[in-house]
Amino acid sequence: MNNSKAGHLLIILFILIFSACSPYKQLDKDQYLLDRNVVITDKPELKDGIKAIIKQKANRRILGVFRFHLTVYSIGNRGKPNKFKNWLKNTVGEEPVLLDTLFTNKSSSQIKQYMAKNGYFKAEVNDTTIYRKKKATVKYIIKANEPSYITKVVRETADSNLDSLVKLDTSGTKLKTGIIYRESILQGDRERLSQLLRNRGYYQFSPQYISYRVYTSDTTHNLAVFQDVSMAESPDSSGESPQFIPHRKFYLNRIIFNPDYDPMRVESVVQNFDSVYYKEYIFLKDRNSKLPVRPEVIANHTYFRQGSLFRQIASDYTYKSLNLLGLYRFVNINYELTYPDSNLLDCFVNLGSTSKQEYVTEFEGTNNGGNLGVAGNFAYRNRNVFRGAEMFELKLRGALESQKNFTTEDERKILVLFNTYELGVESSIHLPKAIGALQKLFKRKTANPITVFSTNYNIQNRPEFNRSILDFSAGVEWRNGRYIKHIATPFQVNFVNVKLSPAFEAALRNLNDPVLFSSYQNHLITNGRYSFIFNNQRLNEIKNFVFFRGNVEFAGNTLQLFSSMNKSPKDDQGRYQVLKKNFAQYFRPDVDFRLYQTLNEHNTIVYRIAGGIGIAYGNSKIMPFEKSFYAGGSNDLRAFRARNVGPGNFNSVNNFERTGDIKLNGNVEYRFDILKILKGAFFVDAGNIWLRNKDASRPNAEFEINRFYKQLAVGSGFGFRFDFTFFIFRLDIGVPIVDPQYGNGENVVVDNLKFRSLISNFGIGYPF
Repeated sequence: MNNSKAGHLLIILFILIFSACSPYKQLDKDQYLLDRNVVITDKPELKDGIKAIIKQKANRRILGVFRFHLTVYSIGNRGKPNKFKNWLKNTVGEEPVLLDTLFTNKSSSQIKQYMAKNGYFKAEVNDTTIYRKKKATVKYIIKANEPSYITKVVRETADSNLDSLVKLDTSGTKLKTGIIYRESILQGDRERLSQLLRNRGYYQFSPQYISYRVYTSDTTHNLAVFQDVSMAESPDSSGESPQFIPHRKFYLNRIIFNPDYDPMRVESVVQNFDSVYYKEYIFLKDRNSKLPVRPEVIANHTYFRQGSLFRQIASDYTYKSLNLLGLYRFVNINYELTYPDSNLLDCFVNLGSTSKQEYVTEFEGTNNGGNLGVAGNFAYRNRNVFRGAEMFELKLRGALESQKNFTTEDERKILVLFNTYELGVESSIHLPKAIGALQKLFKRKTANPITVFSTNYNIQNRPEFNRSILDFSAGVEWRNGRYIKHIATPFQVNFVNVKLSPAFEAALRNLNDPVLFSSYQNHLITNGRYSFIFNNQRLNEIKNFVFFRGNVEFAGNTLQLFSSMNKSPKDDQGRYQVLKKNFAQYFRPDVDFRLYQTLNEHNTIVYRIAGGIGIAYGNSKIMPFEKSFYAGGSNDLRAFRARNVGPGNFNSVNNFERTGDIKLNGNVEYRFDILKILKGAFFVDAGNIWLRNKDASRPNAEFEINRFYKQLAVGSGFGFRFDFTFFIFRLDIGVPIVDPQYGNGENVVVDNLKFRSLISNFGIGYPF
């Protein structure tokens, strides 16, 4: 039986099983399954909001088609109950949503209210239900009619202390004349004004002091909006005869930190605390121990001081900055009146410390197109090495893998199935500040700069060669607002040593490919790097967000200038050397853009496009192997083995790892919930690498604008993500569809697939 017939039989079997478990057969005569809600409106910008308030939602679908969870529930509901069926129903399944016309009527009423809140007071809402067999489709038809416009805005303040602030500072408001009335605009203006006043010292001010009156004409759609800001209620007021007083500004008196706060600590233990004074701040500590963190570190991450005017934004910045230290499980900032009826506040900052030291051990397995491998990682982290919130990290990594041999003479086994091993050690220290001359660049404390020093040593041992890389780097990270992060690494040095086996060296020379041969020579990389990161994701919010990362890297310019000025000697290929090593000189920008489209709480689509280019010049004719681009692997083209695609249409007759100067990659992944800890995914990947210039030894490998899109490798597949909260284990199965190495119209390989064509990828975390 060929693959085609077997596939047809599997599809028929799938249909028979699921039709036998149809949920419609379990419904009573007068029951109908809610198939879907359809919203038809002439205001598409309000459609998502309308859908959100509909009372009854149809059973969820995978890919918008398959009601997997409902079908599983039906399977568990058939026949005699048992533990397994109960587990299916309650854990995996989803109870059928039966049409309830009462909810339909309530939804229509809620939609009408929603339209009024958005300025369409005369909106018409009609619903109709279409019955087909045991399914019901509910249509909500909304005709918005003419909107109501705000033609007048009047701001009235009963408190003369606030009058100038309320009436003059309106630059940030969206409540203006000429716009369609929306209740959300009033609420946003209320929050804006309340925040403004709290940032000007009015600690006790809240949105409840702001109200709105809206007046409309019977003959027009015009609205007049009156904003009223009331006075504060006196503490001496009684319920029957309240007294009102002007709002007061508040100033900070004592600022007290508890750097080792424990909410479960008994009162008798609290009394054993001593007070330590640093500048205008007070720190509480146990009498028998030191402060866990030096006072100046916490003070440098605090945005308010004794005697200053209360500002809510200063409190918010302090909360964020102390959390970024990574030392605390929680940060609580509370204010209390110093004396009754005073305008002085005592500030209490309680810091719940987390474990100072942390150990993490991870193991993973890989099966990349039949190349089996195992890897282990050990990480040690100390979050407060010198009592200054300095974080020290030590990472150890070991891996064994079965790789295809480049030459038959070098066949060997290190351990059972494996012929390749990799060992690595990396250490780094993070300082919660900028140091040296960089301090002048960060005058604003909100940047929260972090200086990072790191070193890394890695050994890769293959049958054909040994490669070792020693790396040193120093850089600084800082933030600009809520969503933007910068990483600058002005200094990084890589020493790369490669030792070839005699058979492999001979094979390289026989290929007569100087570019490929240069990839396996000793070299030195001295580079600087800058990264810009934008991420507007908000945790615990179900909404779309964007991630963007752009990197720019330069290498070798300083050494080139120094060598040229000193008229240093060149080797036989016209290249300068430092420490008897050729140094690389190149320019390498790359970008990664992702859009996360949240369909609902159970379904998400992720779109990704990434690319880059490496330009070697000066002292280099080609990009270093470590800085070249490659395609394939568990985070890239998952239907192809890593470094086994491209460049271009090039079809390699050997097993050499393939690299290029240019890369384009696109991914679309649909993610959905199966169980609480199990997520599913379908994906499509496309991409390739190319050379910048023609290479006689690698024909059709160069990038050309009129044909690059015909050279894209395309793969698809499905995957599972096991979400254990503290880490995510991922399994992806990829199927190649288009393989660019097969030319002459044979690059579409999906028709010739066999079971061994499947590529499995294991990993930790999401691919992107």
